[in-house]
Amino acid sequence: MTLTLMCGLSFSGKSTLAARLAEGLPASVISLDLINEVNRALRS
Repeated sequence: MTLTLMCGLSFSGKSTLAARLAEGLPASVISLDLINEVNRALRS
């Protein structure tokens, strides 16, 4: 298994690049933004 991390400035296209890579590879995208959003909702 390989883990690839995308790092960069806000609005630099990290999510777009990750989604495009996942389309062409046997891969899944795990969004830290989504994890944090769900975590905040659970704490409310």
